[in-house]
Amino acid sequence: MPQVIPDRQQATACKLRQITRVGTWNTLLQKGKLDNNKMEMERLNINILGLSEVRWKGANDMQTGKFRFLCSGGATHERGVGLLVDQEVSKAVKGYRPVSDRVLLLKISGKPMDLNIIQVHAPTSTSSEEEIETFYEELEKAINKFLGELEEPEEQWHQLKTAITKAATEEIPPTERRARQRWMTNEILEIMDKRKQVKNDKDAYETLHKQIRKKCDEAKEKWLNEKCKNMDLCGKRKPHMIYKNTEEMVGRKTCSSTGCLKAKNGNIIIKKDKILERWAEYIHELFDDNRKHDHNVMKRNFAGPPIMKDEARAAIRKMKAGKATGPDGTAVEMIEALEEYGVEKLTSLLNEIYDTGEIPTDISRSVFIAHPKKPGPTECKLHRTISLMSHVTKILLRVVMIRIRSKIKPEIADEQYGFVEGKGTTNAIYTLRTLIQRAIEVQKDFHLCFIDYRKTFDRLRHDEIMKDLTQIKIDG
Repeated sequence: MPQVIPDRQQATACKLRQITRVGTWNTLLQKGKLDNNKMEMERLNINILGLSEVRWKGANDMQTGKFRFLCSGGATHERGVGLLVDQEVSKAVKGYRPVSDRVLLLKISGKPMDLNIIQVHAPTSTSSEEEIETFYEELEKAINKFLGELEEPEEQWHQLKTAITKAATEEIPPTERRARQRWMTNEILEIMDKRKQVKNDKDAYETLHKQIRKKCDEAKEKWLNEKCKNMDLCGKRKPHMIYKNTEEMVGRKTCSSTGCLKAKNGNIIIKKDKILERWAEYIHELFDDNRKHDHNVMKRNFAGPPIMKDEARAAIRKMKAGKATGPDGTAVEMIEALEEYGVEKLTSLLNEIYDTGEIPTDISRSVFIAHPKKPGPTECKLHRTISLMSHVTKILLRVVMIRIRSKIKPEIADEQYGFVEGKGTTNAIYTLRTLIQRAIEVQKDFHLCFIDYRKTFDRLRHDEIMKDLTQIKIDG
C-alpha cells in the first residue's frame, strides 16, 4: 500500500486564483539541476514545478531555500518523479503520497476547494505491456484512493506518529553519556573528558591516567562491597534479589558473532550486503510453505463490533514498559503520556484498520535481530531470530486476543499448560517430577516421549486457523 505522509504543520488555505504558473520538466540526475530549477522558477514566477526523471532513491521531503522539494523514487537511480513548490504553496500542503517511482500525489489546502496534483512519468511505447499495465493500475488506484476518504489508516497513523515523535523530540531530553560499567561514577567520566583535552601533553596525560585507574579501583571495590552487603541483607526472604545482585556483579555470558556467515553453498561471506542477502534468503526459506492453502477462507468477510476505548485502554495497560520498539520507533509509553487523547486517537486508528483490513506500512514491518546460540556461529540456523514489531500492532493483537480468549478457553485441552492464562510449564514440570518420583518409589518403569516440531510457529497454516475460529463461531 502506498505511504501517506501528512504535512508536519497545520496547512493554511492557499488562494488558488493566485497560483498562475504551473510547469513540468525532465530534470535527470545531474549536479546543480535542483538549484538550476529553483533559479528558473524564480525567473519565470512558477509556483509549482512537476519533475520527471528525478532519479533519486526512495521518498524525500526537504526544504531547499525558499522552496520545498518532494519526490518519489525507487530502490535505484532510475525514473523517479518530484514536485518543487514555492514558499506560499508549501504552507498549504496537507500531505503527499509517494505511490511509486512513476506516480506522486500532492494535496494542497485551497479556497474555494482543495487542489489535488498528480505528477506522473508514463512509460514509453518501448516499455513492456506488463510495465504499462502496472503503471495505469497504480495511477487508477492512486486517484481513487486520493480523491476518496482522507482519513484512511495510513494517513491517520502518520498524523499520530508525527505528532508523538515531534513532541517526544522536543520534551524528552537527549540521553546522557552512560557508563558501561555499573560502578563507574560521573567524577571518573569528567576526568576522562579532561584526559582527552590534554592528549598532546604527555605529563598531564599520564597524571590523569593514573588518577583514573586509582579512582576506578576504588569505585569498583566500593560497589562490590555494597552489593555483598545487600545480598547479606536479602538473606532467605528475597532470594530473587540475591540472583539479581549476583548477575550484576558477574555479568551475563553472551555469545558474540564472528561477523561472517556461510552461504548456501558453504562458502564464507564477509561483505555486509552479501550477509544481508543471505539472511533475506534464509528468512524466506524459513517462512516459505509449499503446502496448498485455501485462500478463499482468508477473503471472507469477518465483520465484527467496533473496538471500544475501554478495550484499547486495557490493552495499553497490559503492555510491558521498557520494551524495544519496532521500525516506527513509537513506544507504548508515548501513547500513555497522551492519556485520554492518546486512547481516543489510537481507538480511531484501530477501528479504521479493523474495518478496512488495511494496515499502515510502517507498523506492518518488523525488524529481525539474530542472536547467536553459541559463540562464533557462521550458519543462520545457529542464531535465534527475534522479531521487533510495532507497539501499535501489539496493542491491536492484544485487543483481538482478549476478545477471542473467552470463546477459545473451553476448546483448550486441560493437558495444555503453555500459552494458557493462569497456567505455566512450571506446573507441568512439577507434576511430571512428582509422577517420576512416585514411579521410582514403587519401582515401576516410566516412559517419556519428547517431540520437537521443527519451526512450529514459523510454518503455521493460517487458513486452517481461520477455519477453526469459524467453527467455534468467532466473529471479526
